Amino acid sequence: MFQNKGSLSGNLPECLKPPIDGTAGFTTIALNLKDYNHATIKIQQGASSGSATLTLLAKKNATPSGGTPMAFKYRQCTNGAGASDTWGAEIDATNAGITLSTAYVCTLIELNAVNLEAALAGATYFYLVLTAPSAAFLIEISAVLTEPRIASYIPQTAIV
Repeated sequence: MFQNKGSLSGNLPECLKPPIDGTAGFTTIALNLKDYNHATIKIQQGASSGSATLTLLAKKNATPSGGTPMAFKYRQCTNGAGASDTWGAEIDATNAGITLSTAYVCTLIELNAVNLEAALAGATYFYLVLTAPSAAFLIEISAVLTEPRIASYIPQTAIV
């Protein structure tokens, strides 16, 4: 699942302005995979002393609320002084999400359109929710949408 996708013809929508203080928790915008087959979601934690739960939700429309939580696969790498900067093994997350608790960890979620459809029939949108952490929590989230469904067509936006 985590492999070099070759050419990055696709779209780089902005989920959040990095870095943000996630201390109050947040919901990202909903991104549309209608014109793409794949999304790579990068979650970069900064200085953090708390823990929070991150969930991935499938949706049939662009409103980032009332979505269906979905299972996903992810990998993590600890960055910073003394870290190995080595990616861990692929891990299966349940639809309850994952706990983020260690500072300076990068998490990659690879999402295929078929997984989105399997989580909720007819879904083309996805978004993330971070519960309010127990303490200060700096975080940045971005997504790269790749593998356009029509090779010659690269949509200008993935938000609408």
